[in-house]
Amino acid sequence: RENQYRLNISFSQVKVTEVNNVTGLNLDNPQQKALLIDKISKVPIVFTAVGSSHLKSVASILAKGIRERSSKGKDALFILCSENGWNIEALMQSYLKEYISDLSSSVKIGNPIMGRMCRCEENIKKEGAYQSVADDFNWAAIAEPWYGIPLVESIAKDKVFFGRAFQAKGEREFSALKRVKFLLHNGTHAFLSLLGYLKGYSHFYQLAEEKELLRLAHKMMNDEIIKALLSNYPDVLDENEVNNYANNILRRILCPVFKDCIERG
Repeated sequence: RENQYRLNISFSQVKVTEVNNVTGLNLDNPQQKALLIDKISKVPIVFTAVGSSHLKSVASILAKGIRERSSKGKDALFILCSENGWNIEALMQSYLKEYISDLSSSVKIGNPIMGRMCRCEENIKKEGAYQSVADDFNWAAIAEPWYGIPLVESIAKDKVFFGRAFQAKGEREFSALKRVKFLLHNGTHAFLSLLGYLKGYSHFYQLAEEKELLRLAHKMMNDEIIKALLSNYPDVLDENEVNNYANNILRRILCPVFKDCIERG
């Protein structure tokens, strides 16, 4: 059906939910690209999730929408760059200024902490664990049951972010949480991916019986990452909460229902 897709959420077993009011646009189609630019000129929030290497091409489209927006006298536009990386918002701003040298202060760019793991699986079977994104498609979207998008308070204080989806954080707490996500989540993901690949595994859940490998992962997390985080942010990080996050991230990465592949790491 139009304007919706199916999402497989990996609880203790797969739960399928339908996401509604969705419109997909083909940017190779001039008419649809023009429609996207028109949307950018009207909406208060734009998310990007294209990877840092593609930000420049996205900036060229955003710039066209921003110009139209300025001519209409619209309120602030918030661009939330959801890519992994440091100083992503500064990178996006520099790309936008290549197209708009006098970029208005009403264009506000943030880099929220996106902690939810998502993936796609191709060539799924009709009788398999996952349902396709839509009828007549043979690939599925799978995501964790993960809630909340931490956002720095200087941006999140705007009324457009009032609601349960966004979690406003002070500058220092946000900086600490971002490092928790990068080092404990991304770092452990990469660590297990590399060692799992060397041992010939295809999926993370297969590592559950690799006791020595998991011992090394725990040691790396406890002796290096957690120690460094608590040393640098003793004023905003709670030791028990960080330890719980570390234990939980291993469970999430190894989840047999989410079934993350080593190659993605």
